[in-house]
Amino acid sequence: MTNLIFGGDPEYFASYKENGLDYVVPPVYFRTKLGIKPLVEDRKHPIFFDIDGLKIHEDGVALEVAIKPQKTVTELHLGFIHAIDIMKEFVGKYGYDIYAKPTINFDVDKYNDESDDFLMCLLFGCDPDFDAWNYNEVQPIIDVLNHPYRYGGGHLHISGAKVFKDNPIDCIRLCSITIGNYVVGNSKYPELEKQRTFNYGKPGKFRVQEYGKLFDNIPNTDIGIEYRTPSNTWTTDPEMAKGIEYWAYKMLEIMETGKADKIIKDFGTDTIDGILSANQDKCKSILAAL
Repeated sequence: MTNLIFGGDPEYFASYKENGLDYVVPPVYFRTKLGIKPLVEDRKHPIFFDIDGLKIHEDGVALEVAIKPQKTVTELHLGFIHAIDIMKEFVGKYGYDIYAKPTINFDVDKYNDESDDFLMCLLFGCDPDFDAWNYNEVQPIIDVLNHPYRYGGGHLHISGAKVFKDNPIDCIRLCSITIGNYVVGNSKYPELEKQRTFNYGKPGKFRVQEYGKLFDNIPNTDIGIEYRTPSNTWTTDPEMAKGIEYWAYKMLEIMETGKADKIIKDFGTDTIDGILSANQDKCKSILAAL
């Protein structure tokens, strides 16, 4: 059996409550208004922590976590929980909390600063990504000056199999049918998942990655996929982490046994509808049929 390698770079939010609702506090606020100097300065992604291969950096309005690839998704999950503890201690000193759900409110008046420092808080997309169900369309950078929500991704990186290089489009389509349906179908926050499909939660969002260029513990020839549809929901739930791994291997099994065309034909349309509408019954029924 092919042994997969798993990575992730989930996004979480420093947050505060107002009138019973959770609102995001952009990391740039900590830098420019509270005078917190990052460990590493960078135009897009200043790094706040780098501890034993675990990095926490600024990504727009989010705090994004990056850790070295692991052999199991459970190991990833444990790394993310450790990162959340670090972030909670950090923001807690200033009276804030860490929010780890798919959608959070954004006060468009409070943080619509005209300075360059706050620019990344007002855009969706810093690098292009693609949609496997409409792969000729590149996701543009979107100005969200007046959009009152922000979204937490739980991007899943998978490498270790030749099929990712040979046919990434079908791999991502099958990720939608397996992992995508699993995350939405089992999320504790279906309405927040549905809100996130405004942009980031579309069923086939992906990038192809050359992981050997990024990590010294992966061969330079290793091509993998970054499935960007899942929200951060799974990253804090140990059972969902196990489920992610199961369905990742199921995706690989379908690809390697030549069943991809039939599965995509039979379940593709319903998968797109189920994820976009956060129809948990439909998502689970598809998984039960695989």
